[in-house]
Amino acid sequence: MKVVIERGMQPTDEPVVQRRVDEPAASRVNRLRRSSARLEQFLTVAEAAECVGCCEETIRRAYLARQLDVLRFGERRVRIRPSALTAWLERGGKTTAV
Repeated sequence: MKVVIERGMQPTDEPVVQRRVDEPAASRVNRLRRSSARLEQFLTVAEAAECVGCCEETIRRAYLARQLDVLRFGERRVRIRPSALTAWLERGGKTTAV
């Protein structure tokens, strides 16, 4: 969320008011880039879907179609690097085979 600072019309002793403004959808990629600049942590399918703004099934379709790189731990556990999620979004985030 972007924070916008507004100053009141009163004298300078008035406190600064902060309010949150919704980010445009395009800034999701930038948020992913900032998060990957730090120590890269793995995302679950649910976390990746929330970060991108889609449903979990879309993420599953993408990695089953080999369009999204994932790490597998055992038979069922799947983790996604934020950098892989960013790369998938930059390629168009397609989930259907053409």
